Amino acid sequence: MDIERLVGCLLAEHRTRDPLEICSNLDIAVFRRQLLGFRGLMQTVDGVTVIQIAEELTERAAAFVCAHELGHFLLHSGLNRVFLDSHTLFAPSKFENRADKFAFTLLYGAPPLLREDTLYDWQIADCLNIDAKDVGGRLIELDIFY
Repeated sequence: MDIERLVGCLLAEHRTRDPLEICSNLDIAVFRRQLLGFRGLMQTVDGVTVIQIAEELTERAAAFVCAHELGHFLLHSGLNRVFLDSHTLFAPSKFENRADKFAFTLLYGAPPLLREDTLYDWQIADCLNIDAKDVGGRLIELDIFY
């Protein structure tokens, strides 16, 4: 499904850009906890979906990670990232890019977005877990302009 259309449907139905509120409405449990080596993780077991977010993240980064994991749930919930990494030669970056673009679109609007007065590069870098000097290239890679 087209990300912009999906986000539009979510906004119309839930009347919020807050990923925590949307997750609550969708009966997705969200927990902040210590995660070694991960910023976030989404799992569905026996029909119960849980998003875990690293407790050390800033509130902005935690919201982004929650939206990113919600994007995984809505865009490709049938995929198992651990399986893809360990048992296939398939590059998971396509799914990660789509989840990142979903998160930005949900939180800040459809591209072109992120005008200079919206977020500083260091804030975007915090969300994406990258160096601030790499923000411009990453946003171009995601087809998001600012």
